[in-house]
Amino acid sequence: MSDSVGLYVGNPVSQMGYNIGTVDAIVPRGRDVEVKFKVTEDRAIPHDVKAVTRSPSILADRTLELVGNYSSGPKLKAGECIPRNRTFTPLSISQVIGSATDFVNGINPAGSNNIKDALHGIDEAAHGNGAAINKLLTVSSDLLDNPNQAIADLGSVIRNTAKLSSILVKKRDPLKKILQDLPDLAPDLVKVSDGANDISHPIAESLVFISDLELRFGNELQILLDTVGDLVRHGVWHYKGYMNILNPIPRWISGLAGEPPGAESGAIVKHINNHIFDLIRWRPPLFRIRTPNGLLTCGQLNAASPGSCTDVQGTPYMVDVALLQYVLTEAQRR
Repeated sequence: MSDSVGLYVGNPVSQMGYNIGTVDAIVPRGRDVEVKFKVTEDRAIPHDVKAVTRSPSILADRTLELVGNYSSGPKLKAGECIPRNRTFTPLSISQVIGSATDFVNGINPAGSNNIKDALHGIDEAAHGNGAAINKLLTVSSDLLDNPNQAIADLGSVIRNTAKLSSILVKKRDPLKKILQDLPDLAPDLVKVSDGANDISHPIAESLVFISDLELRFGNELQILLDTVGDLVRHGVWHYKGYMNILNPIPRWISGLAGEPPGAESGAIVKHINNHIFDLIRWRPPLFRIRTPNGLLTCGQLNAASPGSCTDVQGTPYMVDVALLQYVLTEAQRR
């Protein structure tokens, strides 16, 4: 062994803390010490066993500990030595204290104020931060006392990050396409921005106008709107009567104008002086709308209200619809 500090003849030899023998002799040599021991228990020692001197306490004598249990293979024979490369000895207390002294002297050599300055800096850093330090220690204590919540939060963050990563992987191609199209879209975005800027000026002027209008005529406008609102509320209750009054008007106009076509009698226009002339020409307002199948759409609308829809010849997916006639007819039925 490299030294035998604290090891004496008669000291116990142990394995896993159990005494199995004693130290018989300690023989000093040139650069190491030969320690002879005797195993008194019936216990096999492996050939590659290690020897360590250990101290139960700082002041107690040391014990020779054999590290390694025999399971199979060659055994350590009587009189056979354990080589030095398989022996270990701890530092003595004087060596530990000496190393600590060297460390302290290296940090704070003679005439130096390193430690004083360090303590002064710590004092300045802690000054006025007692409440914050107390909160930090309290939170740390709560975390160590019950780390389940923090671990659960951390697990939630990891799961959400994994979900986000999965979504990004799935959306990689669309995102890549968007980034690749940005150079082509940038000029259009600039134009849109310029257009929005041009629109913002009239909007600002309109807001100023509305503000002035409200300041000058606000009371009158409020009274007018209240009056109109009352009229609308009163009129809503009689909408069916208004509808019944307006329903005959198209038929009256049609009769005066000679409708339906080919009628032999009943049309005033056709029988005054045997001349056909337009007294009042009536045609419901038509609205041209798009539809995937014009013929099918007109068939359905005309079935509900005859003559309310006409297919536009030569224009696919377009029909002319008399919405007012259709709405009034449906309202009359209901």
